[in-house]
Amino acid sequence: MKVQHRFIRYLLLGFAFWLLVLTIIIPIIMQLILPKFGLVGEKYEWIVPIIICIVTLLCIILFGWYFGSPLMLVMKGINQLAHEDFTALQEQKKYIHVKGS
Repeated sequence: MKVQHRFIRYLLLGFAFWLLVLTIIIPIIMQLILPKFGLVGEKYEWIVPIIICIVTLLCIILFGWYFGSPLMLVMKGINQLAHEDFTALQEQKKYIHVKGS
């Protein structure tokens, strides 16, 4: 149950981060950057969905890497065991945290 709470907490933090980035990036681009290039008016509102897609893809990649890298370590360990190699994984050291150290 502890892992589920941690996952939900990080998922909500990721969603809040995504919203925060969007609320900062969109006004900066629409009010500061585009007018310098003469791109003002309602006919350039199509840029907003593109910005949302780019920020969303970057957040998906970031959180996919964050949550996926420990899973890749487990898969490497399983593959190593399947090939009867019982040595410790080198990448394992960065994921093991001992209390009090």
